[in-house]
Amino acid sequence: MIGYVTGLIFLLSYWPAGLFLIYCGLILIAIKEASLIRKARDRAAIVKQEERRDIQLKSLQLQKMSKMGEDEKAEYLLNKKVRDKIANERKSQEEEANIKATKFLQKIRDALMIIMVSGLLFLAYV
Repeated sequence: MIGYVTGLIFLLSYWPAGLFLIYCGLILIAIKEASLIRKARDRAAIVKQEERRDIQLKSLQLQKMSKMGEDEKAEYLLNKKVRDKIANERKSQEEEANIKATKFLQKIRDALMIIMVSGLLFLAYV
């Protein structure tokens, strides 16, 4: 937003740099909005998947538990713990991937901020 406003201000004094700052500001705004939209979609999708998975697992567990004996129930519960552990590991890997994507977007935003600041310094010099 800063680049957009300062670009508008300096557009009259030195128009190529002003246009460049406006362009950088618009890119920063677009990156921020895209990351917010992506995060919201990811959260909503994860919640829906977890709800569906929970409902399916509960119904399957009830069906299996009603048909099993005591030994089979104990083995089933042990296997369930292992599956839960694997699911938690997958979830943590997905979270790490999301963190890496967010950090990449932050690096791009920081680079554009540096470009905008250098543009402002150039305008101050000119």
